Amino acid sequence: MDKLRKHYYPVYFLIPALFFYIVLKVIPTGANFVTAFTNWSYQRFEFVGLLNFRIQLSDRQMLAAFSNTLIFTVITTFGKMVFGMLLAMLVQKKRMTTGYTRTVFYAPSVVNNVAVGIAFLSILHPATGLLNRGLAVIGITGPAWLTNPNLSIFSVCMVEIWKWTGYCALFLLAGLQSISNDYYEAAAIDGANAWNKFWNVTFPMMRPAINSIFILNLISGLFVFEMPMALRTPGYVATTVQRQILQYMSNGRYGLASAGTLMWSAITVTIALVNYRQITRKEVEV
Repeated sequence: MDKLRKHYYPVYFLIPALFFYIVLKVIPTGANFVTAFTNWSYQRFEFVGLLNFRIQLSDRQMLAAFSNTLIFTVITTFGKMVFGMLLAMLVQKKRMTTGYTRTVFYAPSVVNNVAVGIAFLSILHPATGLLNRGLAVIGITGPAWLTNPNLSIFSVCMVEIWKWTGYCALFLLAGLQSISNDYYEAAAIDGANAWNKFWNVTFPMMRPAINSIFILNLISGLFVFEMPMALRTPGYVATTVQRQILQYMSNGRYGLASAGTLMWSAITVTIALVNYRQITRKEVEV
């Protein structure tokens, strides 16, 4: 008995964490799954099968949210990675200001989204914003960056890229610093120029870091919620899936909100797994 008790002694330490995980994660997830197939409110609980899913696939507002979310994900994912790579290669140079430069680039990523939203609300204001005033100096009339249906989602993308590029840069910088200088010396002996060194040495050797940051950016883009809300973009021009789900809940359509959460989570997992499988396969091939 004593031996059995000693064998399971470490399990006792898991019980409190396991309890909170079940109460705060497993049970709500299971309840959300059940609610997705019902027309539920505080007054009634009616099973409706797949009706909630069919409603969302025909809801113009939700379809617009799907489109905006995918546009946001594609632009921000590649934007953060491209500019992050450029910054990583810039700060890799050993200079006296390198530590200060890295801190400056990383700083926006630790700033709260609400604070970023307030700052860019003033910068992008159509009448008094710093950006439009700067454009007016050179004779250009600036648009309504956050309320124009054709520009709103792209303005949100721009702010998101500004906020997280430094974080991606430091992530990629770690990959850059792991590459031995011997590879570059061998490439130089073969007559490779700067582009050849990047494409044939830097990029393949950094593939693990690039793959990791790509998946992180992809998932965060698909679940975007805070930035459009912080920038106070009108829901009809820059609505996202998470924002539309919140709208369903605000209207008391809890079953519809649960169905949206379940459906978008499945889509996100599928996209992430497909991309992860493809990039890891290429990583092995390299």
